[in-house]
Amino acid sequence: MVKQKRVFSSLGFIGALLLGSLFASVTACKTPEGEHGKPELTETVVIDEITPPSPVELKGVKAEDPASVPAFDLALSSQQVPDGALLLLTIHPLTELNLEKVKVKFEGEEFPTFKLKPDGSDLGALVAVPFNSKPRKTQVDFSWEEGKLKKSAAIPLEVIDGKYKSEALKVDEKKVTPPKKTMARIKREQAQIGALYRTITPEKMWSGAFSFPLPTELTSPFGTKRIYNGHMNGFHQGLDFRARTPLPIAAPENARVAMAQDLYFTGNTVILDHGYGLYTIYGHMSSLGVKVGDRVKKGQILGLSGASGRATGPHLHWGAVLMKQKFNPLDLKRVLR
Repeated sequence: MVKQKRVFSSLGFIGALLLGSLFASVTACKTPEGEHGKPELTETVVIDEITPPSPVELKGVKAEDPASVPAFDLALSSQQVPDGALLLLTIHPLTELNLEKVKVKFEGEEFPTFKLKPDGSDLGALVAVPFNSKPRKTQVDFSWEEGKLKKSAAIPLEVIDGKYKSEALKVDEKKVTPPKKTMARIKREQAQIGALYRTITPEKMWSGAFSFPLPTELTSPFGTKRIYNGHMNGFHQGLDFRARTPLPIAAPENARVAMAQDLYFTGNTVILDHGYGLYTIYGHMSSLGVKVGDRVKKGQILGLSGASGRATGPHLHWGAVLMKQKFNPLDLKRVLR
C-alpha cells in the first residue's frame, strides 16, 4: 500500500490504447499556482510506506508423476496477486536440472528464467499478471528436464481484484481524438515501440529492488480507469510523480537505453531495457541526457522532468512493461530483491 499526501486529477490520452501498443496514456497534473520557479534538485518525499506482498516458500516441488523426487524449492513473492501486478519466482534446484530447459508459463504465456547470480544455480523468473483481468483461481506451470526425462508441475495462484479506482472526466473532445494529420506519426511510433517490446535481451542488468526515479510525491496511481465524457476509454498505465520544476530524473536500476526521443503522446521519452523483457518508461521530459545504446547505472541522470507531449502540466510519467504486459511500477520496488 502507498500512502499519498494528495491525488490530483489527470487527463489520459486514450488514442494510444486504441492503437494497442503505446505504453502510457497522456497524464496531466493540475499545477498549483506559483509552482513554476527556479529548478530544484529535490522535493519532499511523501511516499512513506510501501508494504511488500506476503512471500510463500514451497519445499520440495516435484513433478506430477508419483515416482518423481523433489526437484526444487520454490519461493513466490505471493500466491495472491492483484491484476496488473508483478510476481517474482525463485527456484532453488535440489537435483541435477538442465537450467537452460527450465520453463515458466502463466496462462499460456512463457516468461524467461534467469540466473539470480552469475556463478550460482538458483533461477529467477518474473511474471506479469494482466491488468483488468477477472479474479480467478489459476496456476503457474513449470517444466524441466531430469536427464532425458521431461517433467512438469503446476503451482496454484490466485488472482485477486486490484480494486483500482475510476475517475469520470468531462473534457474537450479534441483532447480525446487526435488530429488526422498526426495519425501517420502515431502509427509509426506504435510500430517502433511494439518492435522494441518484442526484443528480449538475455541479460539481467538489474541488481535488486528498484528506486524511484524522482524523490517527489505520487500524484496519480497505476490502474485508474478513465471515463471521458461518459465513455470508458482506458486506464492509467503507470505512475505520475509531481515535478513542479525541471528536476533530474534518475535511472532506478542498471539498464541499457533502448529509446530516447520525442514521441507524440509522451513527448521527450526514455525507455530503459533492464533485460529479459523488462522495460521502464519515462515520459514528458523537458530534455534528454542519454542516447540509445548508452549503459546507465542506478542513480544516473536520464534527463530533466517537464511537460512535453500531450500534457497540460509538468510531471513525470513512469511506466513498466514485462513481456509486452504493462504492470504497476511500484512492484519493481516492493517485489524485487
